[in-house]
Amino acid sequence: MSRRRVTPHGLVLLLVAAIWSASAFAGAAPAGVPKGPADDPPVTLRLGFFTRSLATLAAQTNGFYAEESLAVAEFPVSGSRQAFQFLRDGLYDIVLASADNPVNFRRNPHNALGAPLDVRVFMGGDYGMSLTLVAQPGITRVEDLRGKTLAVDAPDSGFAFALYAMMRRHGLERDVDYAVISAGGTPARFAALLAGQFDATLLNSGFELRAALAGRVLLDSVASVARPYLGQVFSAMVPWLAAHEDVVVRFIRAYVRAVRWALDPSNREVAITLLMTQPNTSRALAEQIYALQVTDGIGLIPEARIDRSGLYNVLALRAEFDGFEARENLRLLSTPAGGLFALSFYRAARRDLHRSGEDMENGQDQDQ
Repeated sequence: MSRRRVTPHGLVLLLVAAIWSASAFAGAAPAGVPKGPADDPPVTLRLGFFTRSLATLAAQTNGFYAEESLAVAEFPVSGSRQAFQFLRDGLYDIVLASADNPVNFRRNPHNALGAPLDVRVFMGGDYGMSLTLVAQPGITRVEDLRGKTLAVDAPDSGFAFALYAMMRRHGLERDVDYAVISAGGTPARFAALLAGQFDATLLNSGFELRAALAGRVLLDSVASVARPYLGQVFSAMVPWLAAHEDVVVRFIRAYVRAVRWALDPSNREVAITLLMTQPNTSRALAEQIYALQVTDGIGLIPEARIDRSGLYNVLALRAEFDGFEARENLRLLSTPAGGLFALSFYRAARRDLHRSGEDMENGQDQDQ
C-alpha cells in the first residue's frame, strides 16, 4: 500500500482534537533544578497523544519534565494511522496511544501504512480510562444497536476489538448486525456523536462523562470483556530509542513521578483544580474524572508499568476477531521475548529513582 499524506479531513480532526484534548505545549514549567548538565539547554521531545490524563498534565504543569531538563511539545493526533505515520517519518518522537496500535503496526505487514513498523512500547499509561460504549438518546440497550452504525478510530486497530467483543457479548456481529465507520480519535468521535453522525461509539478519558452530561446513554464498558485491559501506552521507533537512551530514561523518570503525584490522595484538591483547567470542565466533572483516573484497574497504571496481563487481554481480543495476519503465540508476545515492548529503559529509570531515595520514600519496589 502506498504512503498517503494527511488529508484535509485529517487536519480538521487534528483541530477538533486540539480543542477537546486541552491546550497544546506551552513550555515546560520552571520548577526545580534540572538533573541534566546545568549548562545544557532542555532537550525537546515531540509527543503525539489522543487524550490527556492527570499524569500527563502534572508532568508538564508541575515541572517534572523540566526537572529532567526536558521540554515536551505535545501534539493532539487525529487517529492511529496519522499518529504512527508521523512517528515513522520522524515528526513525533513518542506516541501515547492504544496498546493495540503498536501491536498492529509491528506485527501486521499489511497495516494501514503498508509495511510493518519497527516500533516498540517502553512504558505503560492506563487501564482504558473507563472505556465505555456510548449511544444516542433513545437507545437503552446494546441490543438496540442492531441495524445501527457504530464509529471507531480504525476498524482494524485501537479500541475497535473491544467494541466488537462488547457487541458479540450481546449477540451482535460486525457487518451482519451493525455497520462500522471510521471517525478518528476519541475527541473527534465525541464531537461527531454529539452532532448525530452515527448511533454509538466508544469514549473514555472523561469524554464518556461529557457525553452523558449531554444526554447520551452509557451502555457497556471494556471491563465486561477484558479485565485488566491495557489502554494507552508510550511507544517509539526502535532506532530512535537506541539513539536516545538517556533522554528516554529521563522521560520515564519524569512521568513515573507524575503518576505518583497523581495517585497520591494528599494531592486530590490540587489535582482537581488542574483538571478544571481543561476546556469546559466544571468542578463536578473534574471530580468525576479524577475519581476514575485514580481507580486501580480503570485509570492510571501505578508506576506506569507495562501490565502484561492487560497486554495479553488486548492481544486475545485482536486474535478473537482475526486481527493478526499470521498465527501468533499470544503468551510469548505478552513477554519481553515477544518484541512488542522493551523493559531496559524503564528498569534504568526505576533504578535511578531507587538510588535517589524516591522509591523508598514512596514505598515502591524497584522491579517491574
